Amino acid sequence: MKFLLTFLLTLSGFFAAAIAADRPNIVWIFVEDQNGWYGCYGDDTVPTPNLDALAERGVRFDRAYMPAGVCSATRSAIALGAMQTSMGNHNHRSSRERVPEEVINLPDGVETVYELMREAGYYVASSEGKNDFNFLFDMDELYDTYDSKMGPHTLWREQSGDKPFFAQIQLKGGKNSGQFKGCNPKQNSDKEPHTNPDEMEVAPYYPDHPVMRREYAHHYDTIRQTDDEVGEIIASLKEDGLLENTVVFYWTDHGFRLPRHKQWLYEGGVQVPLIVAGPGIDAGTSRADLVSGIDITMSTLSLAGVEKPDWVEGRDLFAPDHEEREYVVSARDRCDYTIEHVRAITTERFKYLRNFLTDRPFMQPQYRDGRDYIEVPRQLHKEGKLNEVQSFMWSETRIPEELYDLENDPHEIHNLVDDPAFADELERHREILETWMKETDDKGQYPESLHSLRGVLTRWDDVAVNPEYEAAREYNREHPTPPPGFEMIFDGKTLEGWEGSPEYWSVEDGALTGVTDGSLKMNRFITWKGGTVRNFELRVKVKVTPGGNSGLQYRGQERPDLGDWVVTGYQCDVVANRADYNGMLYEEKGRRILAHTGEKVIIDTEGQPWIAGKMPVKEFKAGEWHDYRIVVRGNHHQHWIDGHQTVDVVDLDEEGRALEGVLAVQVHVGPAMKIQYRDIFLKKFGPKIPLITPEEAPIPKGAEMVEPQGGWKNGKAKAK
Repeated sequence: MKFLLTFLLTLSGFFAAAIAADRPNIVWIFVEDQNGWYGCYGDDTVPTPNLDALAERGVRFDRAYMPAGVCSATRSAIALGAMQTSMGNHNHRSSRERVPEEVINLPDGVETVYELMREAGYYVASSEGKNDFNFLFDMDELYDTYDSKMGPHTLWREQSGDKPFFAQIQLKGGKNSGQFKGCNPKQNSDKEPHTNPDEMEVAPYYPDHPVMRREYAHHYDTIRQTDDEVGEIIASLKEDGLLENTVVFYWTDHGFRLPRHKQWLYEGGVQVPLIVAGPGIDAGTSRADLVSGIDITMSTLSLAGVEKPDWVEGRDLFAPDHEEREYVVSARDRCDYTIEHVRAITTERFKYLRNFLTDRPFMQPQYRDGRDYIEVPRQLHKEGKLNEVQSFMWSETRIPEELYDLENDPHEIHNLVDDPAFADELERHREILETWMKETDDKGQYPESLHSLRGVLTRWDDVAVNPEYEAAREYNREHPTPPPGFEMIFDGKTLEGWEGSPEYWSVEDGALTGVTDGSLKMNRFITWKGGTVRNFELRVKVKVTPGGNSGLQYRGQERPDLGDWVVTGYQCDVVANRADYNGMLYEEKGRRILAHTGEKVIIDTEGQPWIAGKMPVKEFKAGEWHDYRIVVRGNHHQHWIDGHQTVDVVDLDEEGRALEGVLAVQVHVGPAMKIQYRDIFLKKFGPKIPLITPEEAPIPKGAEMVEPQGGWKNGKAKAK
């Protein structure tokens, strides 16, 4: 029986390979965050010779629309050939295993295009950089080979056989920064692109401001770079003698990063370039029929001879009996931590949008906040300097419906919902949407799961302001879950596993709570009795009343000889109302201040701390919860508050330093105060992390000493 099974599997593999051998190679050039401002689409602002040549060799689709305006939802849909809303993959960056229960498994029998192509006898290769899928997957099941880098690759060369290949090449597109002169794309201020901003004409829904013109110019620069990369890919195929038998698909996942483009369902967000060239494709042609991104999937499968799976909703664009679409659907749901629910129906002439969450503004809190291309229009709106069209996106609430005549209003700035002349079109589009939602069981109409929202909070708790998160926060308070690799060392209910005086310590609202009335004469501690720590990461939420003072003790020593509940050693200070102390490194009853907040310090072999560098100092409000994080490896100490690093210390003092000891937290002498700790998670690293040597951490010439507690007595000293 075993022999027969092996024979049949071998035989099936042989026939799959034989069938695939008569099929073309297929290359997907999948680009991020870019609009189709190319020569072949009628825009000659910057030269795009390679994209133009690709279009000349094949077909240019003029009305291709992505299923979403954000990467993971679009990529999930294309990977499966079905709308993300049909499969439950619609919320951006979901199923990331941040909490175990948030994982989304595909329905039984459903496979990705990559797995189907492998089963059809193709050698499947991909750059790993952007496998941004909202479902559980295994890279080794999807691909024969993959590379961690984004950009042009030739991974098809790695196969040892002669299978046809399916290569996914992912380009950064609009996220490229190389065309900016020394500039990270997140930091545009005072940086000049190569394309002249003064020659840019911005859309009427943006203010004509230098920042917005510079954004346009930068985007054209990324197009130049992308065109160069496409040329490199085509040259590699030519060099290998493969171009004539390779079908190349080129498209982008959505528009560039400005509002109304990326994440939005207007034309700038979901209408994208799509070019297909290769054997069997009519060269130098264009098509104006409506195309959905999921049609790319089915067209690819058909080229490989794969029959249409029952879950695939895409259509083969090159089938002799291809039925053109009456409409395409695009969907916007949660993006990062911003909860949205918008649907768009695009027909031959019109775009209809349904905004389901009318209680919240268009410009909800989002990851782009703080960037100049967001803050400049925001400020101009506050100052009343935007016109009605430019102010539309800054409304505090949003209208439930929008209808635009794309033929006569390509910028989508004249809403026809209240125009009686278009009442019939409005009703027609309403019916299309409602029928589609019902027939496909649009999963976006149901609330996102509690556990999925909990997963979001693990990364964005401080900025997730939508009311939907409150139930997840309440659950987390009642059921704290350690991150992967961590253990929870405080149960939130009792002091079990901790030892300290009940006079000062109790459990209150799920938090380890220390209270003093102002009469304390010596700092007192409560100690974790679960063992000692050497190399570790500690994460804990902390809240202290104004004027309060506490600390997270680590690698400490219990000292009953000095008094009850006394612990000495390293301490991450928790000091309300003192930004220069909060998060610093202190040594209780030892060398005292080792690094003030914002200092990078090297403690020399004699125990003297020297400032080797500086970091920004940030204030954190007293009376609110903050995330403290401590990472210690060997003799390297690092502290963070709310993701902001507060100290970085290398301790070269063999006599003064400690490499192992207890964990404890402190109530401090001084005024009456309350200090609370909850969600205390510990991760231990291996014991054999090497120590940094004096040769590896030289003290910079001219470095200043760390200011000691109590200030300078004999003046500052500098390293020679």
